[in-house]
Amino acid sequence: MKKIVLCLLGLILLMNISFAAFTDDFNRANNATIGNGWLENGSISIASNRTQNDGSREDRAAIYRNDTFTYPIILCANFTPTRASGNTPNRFDWPNLGIKVTDPGETFEGYGYYFARSSSSYSNSGIYLYDDTSQINSWTSLPFQFDSWLYACVQFNSDGSTNFTVSSTGGSYSNSRSSRSVSSSGDYIRFSTGSMGYTDKPTIDDVYISSVSTGGNEVTGDEDDVTTTGVTDLAIEIDGTPLNETGTLTGTQNLTFKDQGKTLVIVSHDFDSSGVDISSWTLTVDTGFVGIDDNNEVVGTKTIYVDKLANVDSLCVKDAAGVTSADDISDACDQANEYNFTACIGGSYSNGGGISCTDDSTKFIISGLQHSGAEQQGSENVPEFGLIGYLLATLGSYFGIKFRGVRK
Repeated sequence: MKKIVLCLLGLILLMNISFAAFTDDFNRANNATIGNGWLENGSISIASNRTQNDGSREDRAAIYRNDTFTYPIILCANFTPTRASGNTPNRFDWPNLGIKVTDPGETFEGYGYYFARSSSSYSNSGIYLYDDTSQINSWTSLPFQFDSWLYACVQFNSDGSTNFTVSSTGGSYSNSRSSRSVSSSGDYIRFSTGSMGYTDKPTIDDVYISSVSTGGNEVTGDEDDVTTTGVTDLAIEIDGTPLNETGTLTGTQNLTFKDQGKTLVIVSHDFDSSGVDISSWTLTVDTGFVGIDDNNEVVGTKTIYVDKLANVDSLCVKDAAGVTSADDISDACDQANEYNFTACIGGSYSNGGGISCTDDSTKFIISGLQHSGAEQQGSENVPEFGLIGYLLATLGSYFGIKFRGVRK
């Protein structure tokens, strides 16, 4: 951590300004995706709390994300070499950080800096600026060599000028490049590494990005703060990453509420506009019913997953705050903010107001909700409950008593 602080201090002294930032230390388990809003190119995993390039010789791997590019933009990251042992150690095969990237898989695409240590004697640690696949400045040799790590910070200014600081065990070096017209025009920020296929895998860690929106962009609260009914073991994920392993969030991401691995609710929210406070939310699951009350917090859209009853004959959706039980939805489905979705049974249906439903034969998937609650009604078949259950359902129907459907 000391090397990170020194590098940042050096860069901030050059700029004489400070910024709100997005950071990621990748201190989480490896999953199908890196998580935390990152997009990926190449063979990447999380190993020992760092992103790792798992590619073969000359394979590049990148993590990247969209950005609004509010200048000045500061990018920082910690890189380790593609070879850290053997006769020719500490080889850095063009680790990179840059902006305005269109094709994250193209080696020198975008506007940014590459770092390297790759001569036969491994004594030529250096840096150069590139723009749209072209080298802009001559190779800058450093007064020290990159060894088992290098930490780099670059400030990109609106006039095309840049300031940079690079550090390793042997020292730190800061400099700048003058203003210029930038040719690159992509929409991504990228961090990448190159692999030479050695046993040692190049890694990226301690990412810092300054140009993220300064609005609320975190989730407040956790599973223990959500009031639940009918839920055995609530787990919340953000785009596949457990909630407790995420930090600052940007862009539109999905908060998925699960019970013992089964998805109940997905909330899609733009974290560039605000954060989400789930500490006073209520999630209720009952026979034929799912409801989530967000305590009137303005977030994105919700999708709810309701297990389908065996002989369902009606489906009502209520899109209003405060829906915490099936009793909050009328039997006739004729109250304010209630929508009859019976037409969804056996197929799909949209109410024309942005809410849609799909019946996948085992559950109803209802999307486009601002708040959420959905209830089914129906009766079960004779084999499930025997003759007495069948007679009760029949008598109830005859006398005008509507039994709420029982899960199959």
